[in-house]
Amino acid sequence: MEAPRAYAVRRAIASDAPALAALARVTEEQSAVRSRVHHLLTLDDRAVHVAESANGLIGLSEVQFYGVSLRRPFGSARLHDLFVVPAWRRRGVARVLFAAAQQWAGGIPECHHLEWQSAETGLPFYASMGLTGDRVADLGQYPFFEITLRPKH
Repeated sequence: MEAPRAYAVRRAIASDAPALAALARVTEEQSAVRSRVHHLLTLDDRAVHVAESANGLIGLSEVQFYGVSLRRPFGSARLHDLFVVPAWRRRGVARVLFAAAQQWAGGIPECHHLEWQSAETGLPFYASMGLTGDRVADLGQYPFFEITLRPKH
């Protein structure tokens, strides 16, 4: 039997805006950040998940589905952000946030891939899941990752 977690992962809500801005280390004027976060949380093509402990937010993931295109009836989702505060790293928080983003994207029938780029600091995390980034892509210092959510028909 798995031990209970000391945190929970859930979809972000409007009242999370100030804590999300702090967690994301956004340095803009706070009312502008809160307004943007409120707006992002209303969009159907995006999901923001947060990990929350008894002391507040400890991590976040943000994913967006880009939709279908004229030439293909499927599309990709982009993981914009995956972050866990240092004190909570190596406790499985990022895995649960990543799984929440992946599950959300995989729940969209037209979404066939999840893609993202990672900073150097995130590479050990992805390697621990057996993933290797493409350093030949457009930004070598931020390797590109892509996983298939739904095989082509």
